[in-house]
Amino acid sequence: MKALIVYFSQTGNTEKVVRAIAKGIKSTDNSCTLITLKEIELRKVEKL
Repeated sequence: MKALIVYFSQTGNTEKVVRAIAKGIKSTDNSCTLITLKEIELRKVEKL
C-alpha cells in the first residue's frame, strides 16, 4: 500500500502527529509520503 499524507502545521503539533502516523504506516512495510500544503504541486502528486 502507498499512503500520501498532505498536511498543514502552523505550530508544529500537526507535523508531530503526522510523523507518528507515517512511522506506524511504514512499520507495516508500506510506504508513506508526507508533504505540506506549501510544497504540494500537482506534478508531484501525479508522480507518487
